[in-house]
Amino acid sequence: MLVQNEGIENSVLSPEGHIIKLDFRDYFEIEQSNNCEHDFLEVRNGQHGYNDRIERKFCGNEFPPMIQSSDRYLWIHFKSDENIEYRGFRAVFEFVPRPSGCKYQG
Repeated sequence: MLVQNEGIENSVLSPEGHIIKLDFRDYFEIEQSNNCEHDFLEVRNGQHGYNDRIERKFCGNEFPPMIQSSDRYLWIHFKSDENIEYRGFRAVFEFVPRPSGCKYQG
């Protein structure tokens, strides 16, 4: 069940030498609207909401692609208004070894 009229933010930090994979499973049901202006999920590279967004905002019932961070942090923001309530989503994150050639700066 989703929390109405709420915004939830969370930063995920991987261990040294790892990046983060975020995968959506089982269901993804968030209110659909133009430009996902009512309810949405957004994911950004980095520790904060001002870092670069990965992909676009997600809403509706189409599963987002598997998302992979470029460094040790992934910032996740879910926003719900008070109007229509949907089931929500299920996501699993995994720490995977950083591909060779990638070096964390920060």
